[in-house]
Amino acid sequence: MKKLLVLITVIAMILSLVACAANPAPDADAQPPVDATQADDQEALAAADFEQVKTFLAAVQAHHALAVPVATIREQVISGEADASELLDGLKMLSDDSQALLANVQAAEWKTEDCSEHVALLNELADSLAQAELLCYEAAGENDEAKLESSSAFLRTYEEKLSALLDLMGV
Repeated sequence: MKKLLVLITVIAMILSLVACAANPAPDADAQPPVDATQADDQEALAAADFEQVKTFLAAVQAHHALAVPVATIREQVISGEADASELLDGLKMLSDDSQALLANVQAAEWKTEDCSEHVALLNELADSLAQAELLCYEAAGENDEAKLESSSAFLRTYEEKLSALLDLMGV
């Protein structure tokens, strides 16, 4: 009788082990399944981030449009048709605009990491543009050739970062 009881216990244990093997315990490191709503929300947040990058690029484009009349004033100053103070005012406006752009980019809130490379390039180009415009304004006011050369270096960095961002966006 004891042998029969031991045999039944062993069979029960074997069946229990087989059942456990058929249904493995969940992996502690495994991510919980993402339902369709969560995936849709994540996609919507990433799309919103991408739209924000595009909005900042539109602000960069608007900044370029502001520079056109300043370039015209520069030509007029060279030809003696305008006063240098008009050019200085225009350069100050460009510097202020680029500083505002940089502040807005730095203050932006990003909902996902999907655009992290875009955001890094955007921050770098906005910083380079702000530095270049400020140095250009200061160089004009102080007639400082060294600041003008530094401004040119920042402009080259700005152009590189802008080109890289546009390439990343497929533009």
